[in-house]
Amino acid sequence: MGSAHSSGGYRSDIDGLRAIAVISVILFHAGVASVRGGFIGVDVFFVISGYLITKILLDDTSIIRFYQRRARRIIPALSVVLATVLAVGLLLFLPHDLVDLSRSVEATLLFFSNILFWRKAGYFATETELWPLLHTWSLGVEEQFYIFFPLFVRVFAFLRRPYFIALMVLLAVVSLWSAAFSISHLKPVIAFYMAPTRAWELLVGSILVSARVPALKGYAARSAIAVLGLAGILAAVLVYTPTTPFPGLTALLPVIGCALLLYAGEGGSHALSRPLGWGPVRGIGLISYSLYLWHWPILAFARYVAVRALTPFETAAAVLLAFILATLSWRYVERPFRRGFSDRTIWLLSLAVSLTVLGAAAFFAAARGLPQRFPAKIVALNEASGETWRCPVTSFISFGGFYACPINLTSRRVTDADVRLIGQA
Repeated sequence: MGSAHSSGGYRSDIDGLRAIAVISVILFHAGVASVRGGFIGVDVFFVISGYLITKILLDDTSIIRFYQRRARRIIPALSVVLATVLAVGLLLFLPHDLVDLSRSVEATLLFFSNILFWRKAGYFATETELWPLLHTWSLGVEEQFYIFFPLFVRVFAFLRRPYFIALMVLLAVVSLWSAAFSISHLKPVIAFYMAPTRAWELLVGSILVSARVPALKGYAARSAIAVLGLAGILAAVLVYTPTTPFPGLTALLPVIGCALLLYAGEGGSHALSRPLGWGPVRGIGLISYSLYLWHWPILAFARYVAVRALTPFETAAAVLLAFILATLSWRYVERPFRRGFSDRTIWLLSLAVSLTVLGAAAFFAAARGLPQRFPAKIVALNEASGETWRCPVTSFISFGGFYACPINLTSRRVTDADVRLIGQA
């Protein structure tokens, strides 16, 4: 989630676009029925990130400086959230859940939480509502992209611009095809979490910058493109649901919509410039990164404590708390680290905090969630719950036109089974 500043100056409309994205995600996570497609806010973030990051890379030839800017932007606020989540988990979570939380903290700090959550469950599965760091999958996708994309830009910098753009378009098409193929022939969860199937969304923003398409000169033309782009985003938010095949071809609607809004703003103001740049909207955009980090853990912890669905009042209180913590995080963590401190200090502090949080998470996991925090009966119940069986691919047997997983069935004959459980995974 890059800065809205670029060589062309600050663009308040981009912060307004961020506000639309993060509010869509929060309303979706809060369970607002009319915003069942709010998850596409993450796709909007991806396009914005690709757009801004490519501007930085084309304006600055230093990859080291690029990574330093990424560290300033990402690590401080993330480390504070992870440390807080781990501390709250230590107070609230049962041993088994604390182990899972600790492993997700490790994966988040090492930027592969998307892979961890892909292996555990689908994004829209009910049990994931209690995972405080589920939302960090998107950070994993972004950071994996940021590790390789700058190197890609440097390696192919010798190409003439048309060939370089053509190569990026080819990569974007392959990425989109892989997402569509995963949804139709493999598992949608692969397309949802994996960087290769999401890269095309960031590349759309990158291509928009690299192509240097002539800016629209007329106010009316810019306004028409901006309105069309916003309509695409809002249509996806209001019409899509968790059952919509995503993020294959259906993701084109919000992704292209975001790209159109970004393009419209390159030529100057348009009909949506003022509402997107309105103070409160722009303010939400400014704190959007911290707001995204804070909102989901608060909702997850609240549901864990309540052991039920939250009431509208409880949900509203959780969201309000997220706004308060996000504002404090932006004011006292994000801004100081982005604008102050030397690069050496940034690296040392980031390394020290990250290693501390990583060490605590590793300790909690190795200590089996510190079961001594609870009475023996609770520990015994906790150890007996949540047990799952992951069937090896080679163990499946044919059963009634489907495939079955034999558990402790040495003969591999279905007729020898004492119990047959029929259902859908």
